[in-house]
Amino acid sequence: MTMVRRPGRNTMPTPIPKVETNPPSRETVLKSEAAKRYLEEHFMKMTQQREMREERMQSLVESLEQTELTQEEKDQIIQEFTREESDYTRFQRSKIRPENYNFITLIGRGGFADVWLVTDKKTEQPYAMKIIRKSDVIVSDQITATRNERDILAIAHNPWIVQLQCSFQDDEHLYLILEFVQGGDLMNALIKVGTFVPKVARFFTAEIVLAVNSVHKLGFIHSDLKPDNILIASTGHIKLTDFGIASAYGKSDADYDELLRETQDLMLDNDNPIVPSQTQRHHHRNSIIGTVDYIAPEVLRGDPPNVKNDWWSLGVILYEMLYGFTPFSSDSKNETVFRIINWKKSLRIPASKPVPVSALDLLRHLLCDIENRYGYEEIIHHAFFNGFDFENILQNKTPVKPICSDPLDTAHFDHFDVTKLDLRANGLLTKLANYAFLGFTYKPKPQSATLAKLGFSFE
Repeated sequence: MTMVRRPGRNTMPTPIPKVETNPPSRETVLKSEAAKRYLEEHFMKMTQQREMREERMQSLVESLEQTELTQEEKDQIIQEFTREESDYTRFQRSKIRPENYNFITLIGRGGFADVWLVTDKKTEQPYAMKIIRKSDVIVSDQITATRNERDILAIAHNPWIVQLQCSFQDDEHLYLILEFVQGGDLMNALIKVGTFVPKVARFFTAEIVLAVNSVHKLGFIHSDLKPDNILIASTGHIKLTDFGIASAYGKSDADYDELLRETQDLMLDNDNPIVPSQTQRHHHRNSIIGTVDYIAPEVLRGDPPNVKNDWWSLGVILYEMLYGFTPFSSDSKNETVFRIINWKKSLRIPASKPVPVSALDLLRHLLCDIENRYGYEEIIHHAFFNGFDFENILQNKTPVKPICSDPLDTAHFDHFDVTKLDLRANGLLTKLANYAFLGFTYKPKPQSATLAKLGFSFE
């Protein structure tokens, strides 16, 4: 018998060849982190929406049990409500575009945004469309502030803040569809009359106090309070707008803020430059931290944001309403900054125009060091507001009501010479910019017509 000898088994481990791998680029890491965060928030929101939908249905069923409707009528109502919920789900999945609106005229122009009067092509409802250039936001280090503006508008459901209909974006721009407040802004009203009599100044100051306090309750500081950002509705009441440099306080997501900062830094690298186009440079007429005349001295010194920063701005506005000019204005921006920082020496009360003693006292408690500056409670209890009902707002008679000839009348707004609006991408931005604004889109749930007919309200 022939024996076949097999070769001996090699018991030595076979070395695994090394494969050289390059670490992921900084851009890849940031995209991954941004996408991960967006997906986490997206699925959390989907879960919340499903739970809320189930709760609404359960509440409807329980409420119907308390009525004397027949079972057939109850079933029909539930079917209508279910159809509404399905329509809303489809609406959430639909894509909103600028082409959904008719552009009427330009009614506002700011540091890195334009505001257009538009109408919805389906409903013909007028809105104010704020178009924000992503490139300017990035260059100006305002990504977080821009997201803050969207967040404030999305959660603010009170009469003091312009209502957000929806928000969306494309490669180059962010869009906010806002209610059209037809009376224009407080600055235009001041320009027309020069100054307000104390009664009118008291009314507007009181409403501004309530509006600013509503922002503070949401956990934000307006940071850019000025007459240009205070709108007058057709009813004569005011609404705050333009939260483009608002800052959050008392709540912060350090990880997310750092992610946004790193994304922004990467987009500004030499290898990936983003600069405003020549046609956009003329828009930068105001400082990113706001019009300097209304800024508190501690802000100019670089101190951390504080809610009392807004109350200094309120004092400047009250002064301007009474005297027709701001207290620290000059021909030079640097000189204005110097006067504000050295307010103890530069603040003057004109003797040529008498104003109520109570108004002067309030000014002294607003235009002062932050540690001595009045807060909300002290302001509303000040003697200057005697006769104004802070508890029952509608009881206060509005001293001024804008006259508007039709729903699209823009007589109370500045007029601009503009060329045809071009919203096409111009190549300034890389795809990375989209990651900085993930989750910007907002579509609120409309009121249920079915529930409204029944007089139910549990949404």
